[in-house]
Amino acid sequence: MTKTPDRFLALNQFLIDPQSQLFIIDQFYQPNRHFPLHKDKISKISIVLNGQLKETTRRTEVFAKSASLVVKPRTALHTNTFGPKGSRVISILVKDEYWQENDLNGILKKLQWFHDLQHARAGLQFVKELYETPSAEGLEENFIELLAALEYTCPDSGMPPMWLALVKERLEDEHEAPPSLKTLAKMVGVHPVYLARVFRKYYNCSVKEFIRTFRVQQVIGQLTSSLTPLVQIAMDAGFADQSHFSRHFKGEMGMSPGAFRKLFQNPGLKLY
Repeated sequence: MTKTPDRFLALNQFLIDPQSQLFIIDQFYQPNRHFPLHKDKISKISIVLNGQLKETTRRTEVFAKSASLVVKPRTALHTNTFGPKGSRVISILVKDEYWQENDLNGILKKLQWFHDLQHARAGLQFVKELYETPSAEGLEENFIELLAALEYTCPDSGMPPMWLALVKERLEDEHEAPPSLKTLAKMVGVHPVYLARVFRKYYNCSVKEFIRTFRVQQVIGQLTSSLTPLVQIAMDAGFADQSHFSRHFKGEMGMSPGAFRKLFQNPGLKLY
């Protein structure tokens, strides 16, 4: 099998320049490839475009998929194993000088993976802008926006009660045909109005909004790594039809499913 070449794009006219503080690697990792325990030479923020990977540290084991995002300081000791179809990952490599000059060291306190739609949206928006504004200035502007999204946190409401976690788990398991509020409330022994109020407090959305967002998140992997017809993806995810799916997907991701697929199945960033 021919190895997909790594693409190194830096700020100096998108060439490899050791003086650059901020540059991009668009890389395809071969199926089942394993990297033993190591540290990266440069701190980075990476966005998984398609495929799957497992990352292990001495304390944690994380399974990442399409649209997962990671902040990784160069001091983080870890192993990587890529899935049976390989994985395409876009990384923003950032030298220490950039973090220090811009007072951003707080972001690099520890290795952090994000799998929620809010961070997925921010990471994929960065890649989208990278295609649309292929310039040094555009790259840094978009990187600043990405950092702002990573630093933003919703008001801390503490840990949700155990019964609410059970509700969330059932909604995720049955997102294609979710149970009603009354059914969920009966399951955990609370009033439906109380359930709706507490759900919004901890998850910052209604139950219906949560289901729609979760469905969109579930299809990102299919759109980036398969040619399954959109109508089939829509039905499998629990949407009423393709139009319903397209409307909600565009609302969440800022582009139609077809445009998203075309953009993120692109074999490489044509910036040079």
